[in-house]
Amino acid sequence: MKQQTQKSHQKVWVGIIALIVLLLAGAALLTYRTVHHRHALIAAKAAQSNPATYNKPLHSNDTPNKTNPNNTPTQAQEDSNTATANSSAITGVINFAAVTGSNLTIRATINQSLSSGTCTLTLTRASDSKSITQTANVVANPSSTTCAGFDVPTDQLGSGSWAINLRVNNDGKTGTITGKVQI
Repeated sequence: MKQQTQKSHQKVWVGIIALIVLLLAGAALLTYRTVHHRHALIAAKAAQSNPATYNKPLHSNDTPNKTNPNNTPTQAQEDSNTATANSSAITGVINFAAVTGSNLTIRATINQSLSSGTCTLTLTRASDSKSITQTANVVANPSSTTCAGFDVPTDQLGSGSWAINLRVNNDGKTGTITGKVQI
C-alpha cells in the first residue's frame, strides 16, 4: 500500500513538473513574440519619421558599397524620384535602378495595397529620345504592392542617361513614378 502511494505521489510530481515546464516555455515564447513585435513597430515608426533613410531610389552609381553601406540617397536621387499625386492617384517609389550583370534592373514599390493591375515601364534616352517599353503585373504584399520587376537587357539600351517613367494602372486609378538612371 505504501509503495502504491509513493507511485501516486511520483506521478503527481512528474505532472506538476511537466506543467511548470510547459508554462515556462509558453511564457518564453510570448516574451519573444512581444519583443520581436515591439522591435518591428519601432523600426516602422523610425521609417515613417525619417523617410530620407528609407524607401529611396538607388541608381547605377549607388550600388551597395563600403562608402554608402545603407544606400542612403543623394539629393539628386530624391529630386529625380517623384510620383504624380492627387486624391485618386497611385503613388510609389523606385527602390532600385541599376545595371546588374547584363541587365538594367528596376524595382518599385507602390504605396497602396492593390490586388491587380499593370505596371508599364518606359525608358527614354535623353540624347536621342530612343524609347523602350515593358509591362509587368502588380504583385500584392500585405501593406503595399510592387511591380513584378523589370530586367531590360543593356544591349537593347546602350549607354547614356535614361529617364524612367513607370505608369501603374488599377481599376481606373493611375499613377506615374519617375526617375533617372545612367548606363
